[in-house]
Amino acid sequence: MLSKFFETAFDRIGDWNPQLLRELKGRWKILPILLAIGLSLCGQMLLWVGTAYDNMPGKEYQYQGSYCELRQENEQKFKQLNTEYQQLQDQFFRVSSKENFDAVKVQELRSKIETVKSERSQIEVFSVSNKICPSDRINWQKWKQDNYRNIFIRLSTIGLFALIIGGGYLISHDTIKEKQRGTLNFVRMSPQSAASILTGKLIGVPILVYIFVGLTIPFQVYSSQVAQIYGFALLTFDTVSIAAVLCFYCLSLMLSLIDRSFKSILPWFSSGLLFIFLSCSWYWAGSQSNGVRGTAGMWGLLLSPFCHLQYLTHQANEFDYVKDHFLYKFKVFGISAGTHQADLALVMLSSYILWIYWLWKASIRSFQMPDSPLLTKSQSYLAVCCYEIG
Repeated sequence: MLSKFFETAFDRIGDWNPQLLRELKGRWKILPILLAIGLSLCGQMLLWVGTAYDNMPGKEYQYQGSYCELRQENEQKFKQLNTEYQQLQDQFFRVSSKENFDAVKVQELRSKIETVKSERSQIEVFSVSNKICPSDRINWQKWKQDNYRNIFIRLSTIGLFALIIGGGYLISHDTIKEKQRGTLNFVRMSPQSAASILTGKLIGVPILVYIFVGLTIPFQVYSSQVAQIYGFALLTFDTVSIAAVLCFYCLSLMLSLIDRSFKSILPWFSSGLLFIFLSCSWYWAGSQSNGVRGTAGMWGLLLSPFCHLQYLTHQANEFDYVKDHFLYKFKVFGISAGTHQADLALVMLSSYILWIYWLWKASIRSFQMPDSPLLTKSQSYLAVCCYEIG
């Protein structure tokens, strides 16, 4: 029954895109698929256990810990007592002056001031002497929210690295291998359009990576809801991520089509550069003081989906952080790109669409005419105009 379903599905895929069917048939094998499924499910379980174990409050959770409600209550009470103490002091100075002297009120205020000072001292002594937070005063709801926020960040990070680096490597490696074997020239002579052939490669070659990452989507959605990253925010992030993956896939495809020197080294070289870029952008995007300078550097950083991931998770929890973030001050046509995560998503998507368009055009032209320039003269002028406007 299942084999008949797949046979029917493959027939329909073949009718729509023969190249995609060719790529899938070469990779749709039981052992690699089971391996991708097993790695994904085991990885998610290890991530869930490891993240929870990493920051779960234990029996001897510190009083100064961020999840100790008692410490937070005492700090709030201490602030209120300080305010009350200041107000009582002002009243005391007023009623003890020669013009407004009132012996009864002076005595009454002295008593209140001593009471407030005593309560403040008790809180200070308690805070110094108590090292352990009582287990019934730990804010487990906040811990759960922060825990799943960390899971969401780590899961999204692993998924993006797997898609961009792993998928990009597979596309580049497959294209180089076909060029070396001469099968790419054979594919060029088929009646399929260049767009259809390259689309089949982009979808079919990284199919195992898609399975690996696709199985993490339910866990990603659940963790985002617990972390209070709700529907629209998650949708915009996933849309930006898909656009980023497509952009880097087009880049890997174009480089492998035009390569004349690196040959078999190119997949490793390009994947290494992507790893460095993503790692640096992950660090820079999470910091308020950005290490990148200049408009070109900022646009380069905005090509990384981690820019949106870090900003999104911080905006959901720390608005003061976001107001001080460098993206909050980055303006596109006079509009701040970081005022809201939807504005940032719109700017990033616009950038990705432009890059995808020109990389796709260059890939098709390179596939059809390997010895010709990547773009025609008119396309080159238009590409320069787009860059200047950006």
